[in-house]
Amino acid sequence: MRQFRYYLRTQKSLHPVSVNHAQKVLRRMFNWLREAGHFTGDNPASGANVKLENERKYWRKEFLEQEQLGRLLEVAASSLKPIVLTAAFTGMRLGELKRVKKKDVNLDSCTIFIPESKNDEPGSPFPSPTAFSRS
Repeated sequence: MRQFRYYLRTQKSLHPVSVNHAQKVLRRMFNWLREAGHFTGDNPASGANVKLENERKYWRKEFLEQEQLGRLLEVAASSLKPIVLTAAFTGMRLGELKRVKKKDVNLDSCTIFIPESKNDEPGSPFPSPTAFSRS
């Protein structure tokens, strides 16, 4: 597994997070093969055998400041302004924003329900319906 990770980093020039994802896919495949009775023994892609790289250092550390958001809204087409604001204040992904339906938006509780997300878990980007108060 170490050789595989090294190959992905050096020969394929993959980002460490992508290398982690590849290892996770292999780990799941070996687990599935074991459950199906096609593989026995320790999972070579297990995190116990070869640790995943800590992804925390790759997390986003920079966000739009209020002035930058204001400038973006000034130059954005009027039809895009609600989308830009929603993305900025919810952190929703583009695909999630594109799939928002009127029935998913509750203005009374200031929530947007996301029926299909990247991790296939429905929910709302806000921690609670009272996260924002309307005046």
